[in-house]
This record gives sequence, structure tokens and C-alpha cells, in this order.
Amino acid sequence: LKQTVEFQNSENIFELIDYIVSGNVDRALLLLNETIKRGESAILIFVLLVKQIRKYLRGKLLLKMGVSQNELADRVGVPPFKRKDFIVYLKSSNTIKLMSLYGELLKIDRLIKSSSIDTNMLLEKLIINLKRKLH
Repeated sequence: LKQTVEFQNSENIFELIDYIVSGNVDRALLLLNETIKRGESAILIFVLLVKQIRKYLRGKLLLKMGVSQNELADRVGVPPFKRKDFIVYLKSSNTIKLMSLYGELLKIDRLIKSSSIDTNMLLEKLIINLKRKLH
């Protein structure tokens, strides 16, 4: 059961990132709110987003360095059943957009740690603001 829940969370985070980076604000907000309504913590969603973006950025760097796809997946920590999707995403994603998203996540991290602003609200604001910045 735990693996099923983790797998579902992983899939939702992958979809959420895709919606955010592609500028699909409506879908991203809907998925974010559905995930929170199912009982997921906004903090957990935030942490998973940061973790996944770090993996993508590290993967982009390793891909650029010519590291083999299997070694890249091992070094980044991608499970075997997700490797193909991960590599496809790396090849098709825009590094600048991922770096911009990571920078925005760092700003939110500071706000979470230094204020009492609701994390869900911060994530919603991130999604809305990124559409303006990335598109």
C-alpha cells in the first residue's frame, strides 16, 4: 500500500511539474488542490517538487556531460520503471525553465521558513506567477 501511495504521489508530482513548466495553470492548480484534498500535505508536495526539479537539473547536466542513460538514472536515483519517462522528459524539457522554477522554489522555501504564510497559498501563487515568467 505504501508503495502504491508513493507511486501515486510521484506520478502527481511529475504531472504537476509538467503542467507548471508548460504554463497550464488551470490543470496545475486543479491537480495541486485535488492532491491536497486527498490529504497530502502542501509541505510534502513542495518538498517533492523541489526534489524532482533537482533530479531533472542534475540529469540535464549529466546528459550534457555524455553520461550514459543507465548511469545517469542510477546517479540521479530514478527507479527502473521510471527511467524511460525520465530520460524522455530530460531531452524535451527546457533547462532555463527548470532553473527558473527551481529559483522560485528557493524563494518559497525561504518564505515557508521565515513566515506564517500558508504553504498551499504559496504553491498556488508560484503556479500563477510562473506562467507570467516562463511564457
